[in-house]
Amino acid sequence: MRRLLEKLKLAISELKIVETSIAGLNISLKENIPLGDGFLIATALEHRIPIIVSNDSHIANRAPKYGLMVENPIPEDVRRKMAK
Repeated sequence: MRRLLEKLKLAISELKIVETSIAGLNISLKENIPLGDGFLIATALEHRIPIIVSNDSHIANRAPKYGLMVENPIPEDVRRKMAK
């Protein structure tokens, strides 16, 4: 996956695209997370949205590094049941 993201970065780096896309790609590469998760973190940063609501472990583990808070919308008791 990493090689694919690196090739994608090279291919789009010269295009006129939304800066958030480049930032999301860079976050995905740096953190070794799925591209969609990188886009989510980059979008929150770009638009100064301090809280991401997600139950995704990649988001929960990486977003705080960027000064973002993560709220899991699934109640704790339901999460415990899901883990079993």
